[in-house]
Amino acid sequence: MKFLRLFSLIALLAGYSDVPAELVLIDDAIEATDIRVSVDDSGEGFVRARACEDCSFVRLEITNDTKITVNGETVENRKNLKHKWDGGVVIYNIKSKQVMKLML
Repeated sequence: MKFLRLFSLIALLAGYSDVPAELVLIDDAIEATDIRVSVDDSGEGFVRARACEDCSFVRLEITNDTKITVNGETVENRKNLKHKWDGGVVIYNIKSKQVMKLML
């Protein structure tokens, strides 16, 4: 009986929402099949990633704040990192196009 009252209360409260809410996406992610990374000696650069063979590449900026991991290990020395990867995940800010996290 206690569970039924709690469930009824939750259902009642869920039905009353006078506050309009809009979902705002700040970050997005690409589960990429093809990733090309180019980082210069300053530690900054770009990544080009695409989600499928027929998809076009998306170019995103890598900054010194970007966290890069390879096989779960953090890449500490990323200067002059240039490589083509068969897959990975790129998490980036939608507005700035800056990569937040790159998991290879």
